[in-house]
Amino acid sequence: MKNEPNFEIFRQAFSPRIEIAAALDGALNSIPDDLVKLKEACQKLNETLDELGQGYVEDQYRAYYIAMTIFVSLAEWKHAIRNAETDSQRFLNSAQLKASEIDMTTSLSENKQFNEFIEQVRSISKLDSLKKIQDQLTNWSLPLLLFANLRNKNIEGIRQGISSKGAEENKKQESTVAFLKFDIDGEPAQQWNYLKPGTAYDLNIEVRVSNWPKSANFLSLKPMTIDARERGWLPDFRFEKPEGEGPFTLKGIGRVVLEVANSFGSRPYEFLYAAEFDNLSDCQNIAIVVTCPQD
Repeated sequence: MKNEPNFEIFRQAFSPRIEIAAALDGALNSIPDDLVKLKEACQKLNETLDELGQGYVEDQYRAYYIAMTIFVSLAEWKHAIRNAETDSQRFLNSAQLKASEIDMTTSLSENKQFNEFIEQVRSISKLDSLKKIQDQLTNWSLPLLLFANLRNKNIEGIRQGISSKGAEENKKQESTVAFLKFDIDGEPAQQWNYLKPGTAYDLNIEVRVSNWPKSANFLSLKPMTIDARERGWLPDFRFEKPEGEGPFTLKGIGRVVLEVANSFGSRPYEFLYAAEFDNLSDCQNIAIVVTCPQD
């Protein structure tokens, strides 16, 4: 059912997406650290995908994951050539075989980004082509996975897991993070129709936390946008654990600098912030109330 937002699935998909984006830029460099991180982030994303049922948005994430796993093979091809490994061609062969075996009669055939990626992989023969493929993946846009279809067996498994946790788990507190305000230069974000490119604006944000988890030291707020190119326009926020008893009202200020002109009333432009505590070991559930500044 998609009538209610699933913030847990959103958080599970959000974290590896950010990790993939961070590792992707350096995956082709001589130091393999980012490639290792990219593999680990892809595995985390796959674990979330295993919980999803069928749907347009869900298939968008599956296509993104398949493309990333194929790119991992291409990155390994470059590293193998750099290190003069024997039979480095096997990595390219593996990537192209994976691309050729994809069933394009499914919903994947309707994904333009995915189709362009597959065509590039099938025709690649030189290392010089990898940078173009990397750039395409960097600019890959994904919708927000807020309303997710879950597989029925996973829903049942979650229910059974909750019931088996016992009385101690049930005593854990629930926390709510509510986004109260997005102001730009002192005015509500939805009242802005235009921001001048290359100009710094103050973004004021206000959130309310009902119960701060005892194990958490800080709360991070990270921006999410539909278009990946807009990822760096918005600031991150980080709040240290406040003293006293909740609820807590937290305020932060950061700088917004748009790279190109954009209208807040021009669909599908929107942004939102995802909230994440650094430690949730003593918290049963986190509910996030999100406000999207859009016209």
